[in-house]
Parts: sequence; C-alpha cells; structure tokens
Amino acid sequence: MAVYDSMAQYVEALVGYITKEWFKEVSAVGFTQEDALFIYLKNKPPDILLAEESLALNLKNTGYDGKVITLYEGIIPQSPDIPGVEKYQPADELMRKVCEIYEPEEEEGLIRGGGLRTDLYTVYSPGQLEVQTPFAATLAMCLARDSDTLYVNLRESAGFYGLLNREFSRDLSDLLFLNTHRNGSFCTILKSNIYEDHELKYLPPMENPSDASGFGKDEWMDFLEKLICESGYDNIVIDLSGSNPVFYEIIKKSTAVYLLTGSNAYEKAQQERFDKNVASRGLGRINDRIHRIRLPTFAGLYASADILSDWIWGDIGDYVREKVLRI
Repeated sequence: MAVYDSMAQYVEALVGYITKEWFKEVSAVGFTQEDALFIYLKNKPPDILLAEESLALNLKNTGYDGKVITLYEGIIPQSPDIPGVEKYQPADELMRKVCEIYEPEEEEGLIRGGGLRTDLYTVYSPGQLEVQTPFAATLAMCLARDSDTLYVNLRESAGFYGLLNREFSRDLSDLLFLNTHRNGSFCTILKSNIYEDHELKYLPPMENPSDASGFGKDEWMDFLEKLICESGYDNIVIDLSGSNPVFYEIIKKSTAVYLLTGSNAYEKAQQERFDKNVASRGLGRINDRIHRIRLPTFAGLYASADILSDWIWGDIGDYVREKVLRI
C-alpha cells in the first residue's frame, strides 16, 4: 500500500500504525510529494493507493491501474467516483474499511494442475466443542463418497492415536519438516504421510502441542498453498485450531466454513469474539461462506471401538448428509 497526503504528520502516523499492527498482511510506504509518488507508481505500482481527495481524482494520466481509495475529509459522497474512507478516524477502523473496499482480482481459491479447483472446507468451534472432530471427520467421510477427499486435523492433542487405536510412524509435523527441508514432489511427500481407515483419508495430527511452535508462519503458509494447489484432492477438510499461525488465511481461502456454536453465555461470547476478529481483519466479505451451526446432541459417538463407523453410520452421519451437505 502507498499512502499519500500533504500532511506529513498524518502520513507518518498512519504508515507507522500499519507497519506495527498490520505487518503480516500489509507493507506500507508513505509520500507527501506528488513527484515522488508518481515515480513510485510507475516503477513499483502498489496494490492499493490511499490518497487525499485532491490527488485521488487526478490519476488518469499516471498509468496507475491499481486500486485507488480516497481519504475524504468529512462526509463521503453518496456516489463517489472513487471509493473512499473518512480520513480522521481511528486507524484500526480506517484499515478495516480499506480492506472491505479492496478485493484482489485473482481468485482467492488456488488452482492446481489441470485447472481444477480444490475446495477447502473448514470446521471450527470458538468454544472448542468436543463434537468438532467427530463432525469434521464425518464431513470428510461423507464428501469422500463422491469425490477424493483428505482430512487434516490441526488441533492440539487431538488424541487420534487413542481414538483410532493405532500407531503412526509419521504425523503432520513430519510432513511440515519434509516440505521445508527436502526437495522433491510435494505430492509424493504428502502421500507418504497419509493414512486411511474406512472411508477416511487423513494426515495424523501433531499430538504434542509444542511441535506446532517449531514452524513459523511462512512454513505453514507454504504448506497450506501446496496442500490446496498440488495435493490433487478434490476436497480438503480442515479441523481447525484457533492457535494456528495461518488461522485467518485458512478461513479466507475456504470454500465453506462450518462454525460450530454452543448455547451457553460463554460459548456465545466466544462466537462474538470470532466475528469481531474476522471483521477486524477485513474479511467481512466471506460471511456468506460461514455457516453457523448449533448441533443437536448425538447419541452413540463412541458406542464401539470402531468410532469411524459409529460416526459415518450413526446420528452424526445422518445429520451431515441430510442437513449440512444441503447448505
């Protein structure tokens, strides 16, 4: 983002705020002189130009074709030629509105070889409901009946070793390490880490929470993009943890987000916090992809040692097939 305003103090303050609070999402540079800005626009055009009204309306001859957002002083016209935000308001509110206006031209979903889109289905409960994992795994098994589907559990201490009563020689931490440190086909590395029980193809989750802290955001982001772009699956179901470094990137790239909600005051407060966090990140436009679901109580989730059969053929399986996949 490039910021232009004739008031140096304003530019310095806004760019300073963006650099400090939005450094993971936005790189910002400021200008107070038109000549310097025009040179920058020509040589290194930014995705967004946030500029005072007198300049924003006078850019037709500069050749800049990125997103222009006007800094208006006072009331914003009802039908402005260029979208804008009020100049004098809290910086966090200004940035949220900038993000709501700005929409990249490229598809948010990534495209893999052959031009087929991998659909990402994310399951998350702000209150960390017990039923999140049974719901997510059942969703993956239901989708797998019609298309190739991979289930990825990102929750800490997920207990898969005990739930499925089996040992795994590799888990998600091994895949992340191999993806970062070994050259070669991601698809080949991925396949070497996938397990299958009944109709569920899955990556065993990290059972030690400290393992996740060994990977930075860049490593997680590279993994996510390759998972969507190069895995070759039709669908990927993410059983999401709120502590994951790329939590919001996963939400943003999802075809659908199933937000499992509770009924008590604490769970409602957590859902409200989630909604505010999504809005503050400028992701309000994905609200139509977020499906808020208050699940009923399911009987027989752990009726036998074969819990995957209990899920896919039990009450929760019927619910997913009859209610959720019709959304």
